[in-house]
Amino acid sequence: MEFADNGQSRTGSLWQFPLMLRKKFGPGPAKPFLAAGASFSRLSGLAVRDPAEFVKSYTTGVVFGGGVEIKVPIIRITPEIRYTHRFEDQFRVGNLINLRGNQLTMLVGVTF
Repeated sequence: MEFADNGQSRTGSLWQFPLMLRKKFGPGPAKPFLAAGASFSRLSGLAVRDPAEFVKSYTTGVVFGGGVEIKVPIIRITPEIRYTHRFEDQFRVGNLINLRGNQLTMLVGVTF
């Protein structure tokens, strides 16, 4: 993660780990599914000028998703959309940058 604030660049690492349950529906080679669970994130390696900017290094949240699992010979292709909502801010620079993490993610999984 990198961003600029008043011409100064800052870098750090944001680790996100979702723990989800998935429910598949219907028979056949293409099965739609819904998923829900918890999301854990950790912000590390961030150099800040003002300690008040750094709110928390670790937060939790909820995650919801849905997609379809498509079975083709030898592989499974799983496109998915996930929405993650974190409960607390991790990092804040004035009113300009607020890392809370309401996030919409599009993923494609390939399983052999």
